[in-house]
Amino acid sequence: FFIGLQVLSASEEILIQSFSTSIEKQNLDVRRNLSLAVEKLNGITIEPNKVFSFSDIVGEASIQNGFVAGRVFYWNEAIYEPGGGLCQVSSTLYNLLLLSGFVIKERHKHSQPVSYVPMGLDATIFYGKKNLKMVNPHNQTFRLTAEITDTSLTFSLYGNYTLAERYEVETEEEEHELPIAKKERSYRNAYSVYVYRKRYRGENLLETS
Repeated sequence: FFIGLQVLSASEEILIQSFSTSIEKQNLDVRRNLSLAVEKLNGITIEPNKVFSFSDIVGEASIQNGFVAGRVFYWNEAIYEPGGGLCQVSSTLYNLLLLSGFVIKERHKHSQPVSYVPMGLDATIFYGKKNLKMVNPHNQTFRLTAEITDTSLTFSLYGNYTLAERYEVETEEEEHELPIAKKERSYRNAYSVYVYRKRYRGENLLETS
């Protein structure tokens, strides 16, 4: 895990990319966890060819580290555990870095869709087991900013010059009916989600991955 300590001059910085998710449906305990994670992430820098590691920065979502029990979903059930809501932070960051051309080193999906990002664009975390790691492939250092309001969570990436290429992310969903019938429990149908990242130089499509 490497996070650079190089300080960028605010007068020279430009906005590279920004991504927001809604927190309007989140309760106060989840919002507290989101705010604590935002404090830890706001202002970090990521140097060229270095790895951004969510868990190494935010740490374990424990009571000892200041996190509180928040609502999380396992399959079709809601439970409460310390750090509940942090997956929205990691998912918001995941989308920001995807749109900025970062390379996926480690990412895990949820067991079911989440409300704050489209299917296939989430990134769940579980300290010590599931992490979000992304590599900066560009030849410049970026500074990450994090902001939380009453309605949204926003991450932005700043650098010293614009990227030579731009990125777009598209998803396709295919629904599958599950061959399960149990009266005591209902199940949602399954989905296959295909995620494509397109890389452009100007209006020319260079690559779809």
